[in-house]
Amino acid sequence: MRVMVPAEDVDLSTVKYEPETIQAPHLTGSVFKLFVRIVESRVLGSLIVSYLKKQNKMVEILRNTVIPEAPMFKPEFPPQEYGKPEDRVESALKCLPHYDPASRRNVETASSFRYWKIRDYAHAYRSGLVTPSMVAEYIIPVIEEFRSKKPPTPLLISFDAEEVKKQAAASTQRFEEGKPLSILDGIFMAIKDDIDCFPHPSKGASTWMHEFRSVNKDSVSVSKLRSCGVIFLGKANMHEFGMEPEHGVVVLKEYGKPEDRVESALKCLPHYDPASRRNVETASSFRYWKIRDYAHAYRSGLVTPSMVAEYIIPVIEEFRSKKPPTPLLISFDAEEVKKQAAASTQRFEEGKPLSILDGIFMAIKDDIDCFPHPSKGASTWMHEFRSVNKDSVSVSKLRSCGVIFLGKANMHEFGMGTTGNNPNYGTTRNPHAPERYTGGSSSGPAAIVASGLCSAALGTDGGGSIRIPSSLCGVVGLKSTYGRTDMEGSLCGKGTVEIIGPIATTVEDVMLVYAAILGSSPADRISLKPSEPCLPILSSNDSLNALGSLRLGKYTAWFNDVNSTDISDKCEDILDLLSKTHGCEMVEIVIPELNEMRTAHLVSIGSEMLSSVNPYCEEGKGVRFNYDTRTSMALFRSFTATDYVAAQCFRRRLMYYHMEIFKKVDVIVTPTTGMTAPIIPPSALQLGETDMRVTGDLMRFIVAANYLGLPAISVPVGYDKQGLPIGLQLIGRPWGEASLLRVAFAIEELCAKSKKKPATFYDVLKTN
Repeated sequence: MRVMVPAEDVDLSTVKYEPETIQAPHLTGSVFKLFVRIVESRVLGSLIVSYLKKQNKMVEILRNTVIPEAPMFKPEFPPQEYGKPEDRVESALKCLPHYDPASRRNVETASSFRYWKIRDYAHAYRSGLVTPSMVAEYIIPVIEEFRSKKPPTPLLISFDAEEVKKQAAASTQRFEEGKPLSILDGIFMAIKDDIDCFPHPSKGASTWMHEFRSVNKDSVSVSKLRSCGVIFLGKANMHEFGMEPEHGVVVLKEYGKPEDRVESALKCLPHYDPASRRNVETASSFRYWKIRDYAHAYRSGLVTPSMVAEYIIPVIEEFRSKKPPTPLLISFDAEEVKKQAAASTQRFEEGKPLSILDGIFMAIKDDIDCFPHPSKGASTWMHEFRSVNKDSVSVSKLRSCGVIFLGKANMHEFGMGTTGNNPNYGTTRNPHAPERYTGGSSSGPAAIVASGLCSAALGTDGGGSIRIPSSLCGVVGLKSTYGRTDMEGSLCGKGTVEIIGPIATTVEDVMLVYAAILGSSPADRISLKPSEPCLPILSSNDSLNALGSLRLGKYTAWFNDVNSTDISDKCEDILDLLSKTHGCEMVEIVIPELNEMRTAHLVSIGSEMLSSVNPYCEEGKGVRFNYDTRTSMALFRSFTATDYVAAQCFRRRLMYYHMEIFKKVDVIVTPTTGMTAPIIPPSALQLGETDMRVTGDLMRFIVAANYLGLPAISVPVGYDKQGLPIGLQLIGRPWGEASLLRVAFAIEELCAKSKKKPATFYDVLKTN
C-alpha cells in the first residue's frame, strides 16, 4: 500500500520524471476480432483485463494508494487566497525590505521626490506622531475643494465627510488601545465607482444606475480591506461604466450577439492587405487562404459562395466514392449546401452580409448537432435512437453569422480513439501523407481544413481530440477552458472533460470562430463563475509588449520524452526563437504524478462515456459498436466506484500542482504529441485496430487540459525528416485563452516561411 502525503507537502526537488510504459498488444484484422470476443467473455475477459490493468499499474495507482485529498468531481479552478486578509497582509509585510523610519523623516530635503508609503503612515500612527483622525481632518477639505472647482474636477463622486471621520475615529481608538488590525489600519483608500462600498451607491460614474441597483453590503474585495482597518474615503471618479479600451486585450460580451463578438475579434487582427494574397503560389512558401481572403473575394465580386460550393461539392463526393472509402464527411447533402450558399450569395449581392463569417464553409464533427443532419458519433446506429431537431448552441451561433455548413465530419467512433480509424464509413487520410492517420478523434474536421476545402471546422476535445489531429495535419486547434463554450446539443455534453472548439488553418481564423461560439451554459455560469472572455489585440505594439512579459514553463524531462528528437528539437528551436525575438522568459518547472494523471483521466472519461451509452448497451446495442470501441468498453466496465472516486481525488491533487505552477509561469509549453502521424496498417481498415502504445504517444502531453479543464492550443511549428507536421502545445491558466492566442500568433508568424503545401490540397479561391 502506498500512502501519499498531501499535495502541498510534496518536495518537488525529489520528483523524478517517469516515462510512460504501456503494456498492451497491437492487434488488427481477424486476430483483433477474436481478441474482442474473448475480452467480452465474462470469465476469461475479466482475467485478461485485470492482468493488463496490473501490468500498467492501474490497480496500484487506483486501489492500493491512500490519497489524502477530497474528490473534485469536475474542474473547480480553486482560488489562490485562503485565510484572513490581515494574515495575508502580515505575510506580505515580511516579504518587504527592512524599513528604517529615520530615512523617511526628511523626505523634502532629499535630492528627489518620494511618496509617503503605507509603512510610513503605520510608523507615524504607532509612534503617536499623528492619528488617523488628524489625517482625515487634513484630507476632507482637499476633497471638497476638488468637488467645488469650476468646471468640477472631482476625485470622488460619492463622499461623506462624517462617514470618513467615523472610520478615522475608530482606527484612532484602536491605535490608542494598542490593537491595530494590520499594517493597513488607518490607511486611506478610494474605491472605484463600479465596486460596492457600503453605504455609498455604485453608479459606474453614471447619473442613474443607483436608481435601479442598491448597495446593501461591501464587495468581497472591500470587505477584506475593511477587516484590515482600511478607511474608505468614498467612490472614485471613472470613465462611465469603465468603457475605455484596455491595453492589449478586448473584452467580449459573452451573452451578446455572436456576430458582434466576431466583429470585435476582427478589430483585434493585424491589418489585412488583399494585394499581398493575390499571388500566394509565387511566394517562397505556402500559405492557406484565410477567412478574410474569402470575405474580400466575396465583397469585391471576384467569387460568390455559390461558385465556391459548386467547386467543393464534387470534391466531397469524390472522397466518399473512393475504394476503400476515405470520407471527409459522413453526412452530406449537396442540395442543402447549395441552398445555404445561394442565401449567402444573395446577402452579398444586397450588400448585407451578416458578418465576416458569412459565406465561410465549415464542417461539423459528427458528435455535434447540426440540423438537418443526424448526429451519429460516426456509429452506424445512434441516429436511430436520438433525433436532431435543432442546431447545437455552438452551431446556432455560427449560423447566425452566416456560416455555410458542409455537413458532418468523420471521426473515431464516439470519440473513443486517437488515430481517426473508422471501419464504419472509412478512415479519413492525412492530407500530408495519405498512407497515414490524421489523428483523432476529430479526424474529419482536421483533414478537411488541412486540405483547403474548409476555412475552419468544429471539433470536440475530451482527450486531445482537437489538438492531436490539428498537430498531425499541420493546422491550429483550440481547446478552451472547460465551461467556456456551451456543450448543449452534443453527444458528449454531460461530461467533465469535453469542450467544443475550433480547428482552422491560422490562429486568426481560430480567433474569429472562437469569438462566435464562446459563452458558458447557465449551469456553468453559476458553478464555474467564468471570467469575462478576452481576445488579444494583435494589431498593435501592445501585443509585442505583452509577449515580452510572459513566462513560459517547461518541464524538460517530459518535454523531451518523444519518439523522435525531430519533435523536441523543432519545438525547442521555435521557443528559443520566440524568446530571442520577443523576450519571453523560459522557466524550468516540475509536474508531479503525470502517470497518475493519465490513469485518472482514463477512468474519468471512460466512466462518463460508459454512463452515456450504457442504456443502449443494456438494450443489446453494444454489439453494434466497432471492435475498437468494444475493447475500450470492456476496460471501462472494469472500473469500480472506488476507482472513479480515486480518480477525482487525484484531480484535486493535480489541480493544486498546476495552480502552484501558474503562480510562477503564464503558459506551460510542450510538444502537442509524442510522435508524428502514424502509418495506417492496411489490415486495420476493415475491422479497426487497438494500439495503446500509439495512443500513449499521441496523448503524452494532452491530458492536463482535459482532466483539469485548462485551455490549450496546438500550433504547427514545422516538420520532421519525413515531412510530417509537428505541433507545439501551449497550456494556460483557467480562462487564459487570450494569452495562449497571443503566443500562438507570434509562433505562427515565426514559422510562416517554413510552411509546406499538403500532398492533398484544393486551392479553392485560385481555382475560382
